[in-house]
Amino acid sequence: MRKNKWKTEQGYFTVPKEGKTFKEISSILSDEEGKSVPQSTVSNIFRRGLVKIANHIANEYEKDIDAEVICRDPGFRSSLMDVMRQTKQNNKKDDSSISI
Repeated sequence: MRKNKWKTEQGYFTVPKEGKTFKEISSILSDEEGKSVPQSTVSNIFRRGLVKIANHIANEYEKDIDAEVICRDPGFRSSLMDVMRQTKQNNKKDDSSISI
C-alpha cells in the first residue's frame, strides 16, 4: 500500500495563493468552535464534498464512475476551481443595464 494514497500519477493538487490550506481552515474552525478541529477532519469533509459533486455530475451524464478515484485527480480539482472562478466572475458583472 502506498504511503500517501491521495497522490495520483498526475501529482498533487496545489492551493493557489488566494486559497487556504487545510491547516489554515483547521485553525479558523478551531478558533470559531472553541475546540480543536484536526486537519484530517477538514480534509475528509472536503473530500466527501468533492465525491458528492463528482457523483452528481456523473448522474447528470448517466456515467458509472469511481468518484473517489476521480476526486483524487488534480485535473478534476483544477477544473472544478476554474468553474467556481468563472461563476464568481459572472456574479460580479454589473447588471445596472438591465431594464425593469
